[in-house]
Amino acid sequence: MERWSSRFGWAQRAAAWNQQQARVFAAEHEQRQRERAVVEARKLKDVNERRYQLAEKVLDRVEKMLAFPLIETAIETDDSGRPITILRPAKWSFTTAWELAQLGDRILRQSLQSASEQYSSHFSHPAPEDDFED
Repeated sequence: MERWSSRFGWAQRAAAWNQQQARVFAAEHEQRQRERAVVEARKLKDVNERRYQLAEKVLDRVEKMLAFPLIETAIETDDSGRPITILRPAKWSFTTAWELAQLGDRILRQSLQSASEQYSSHFSHPAPEDDFED
């Protein structure tokens, strides 16, 4: 049996087979990791997009609030039919607008920071080295 083993190079062939199987396993594992990374990147992109849209809505609301006065004017009539101007305070203040602006800014910054980190980590990896031997 030893004679046949050395004659047909069974030990070397078995070692080569094992190395080939290890390379196949590693490649399959790497492919699964890449697929998972793509799924996670898409989820993160969707979350960032939703954050960004939310921030835009909040900041749009602040702009609309600031475009209107802090007093609401209503004209009603008294019992004799004369018009009466009623001034009512708005349901918001400049403090409310400021807090909303800060919230919108914070959400927007988080969204942009997260997107920046996601893409910078994606593009900061060096290109893989070729395994060709000279």
